[in-house]
Amino acid sequence: IDRSRLLGRDYRELFPAEVRADVERAVAQAVMTREPVSVECFLDAAGRWLEVRATPAGDGGATVQLRDVTAAKRQHGALIEALGN
Repeated sequence: IDRSRLLGRDYRELFPAEVRADVERAVAQAVMTREPVSVECFLDAAGRWLEVRATPAGDGGATVQLRDVTAAKRQHGALIEALGN
């Protein structure tokens, strides 16, 4: 995804309904506790895992950063499977 399409947008516009509630809870918790909060969400339609990090902002809101963690999740799954055999 081109970063320029994401910067400055309301995070609620970016997430499908299947993960929006998890992201909204993370943002609300970050704003309330003034501590960063991370959640991992699976985007079924894209087949991708995202780490969503909500960080309190100085204006009382929060910033939201996204990171694709699909490769790390696959590696972790492969390691667990290998150790189980």
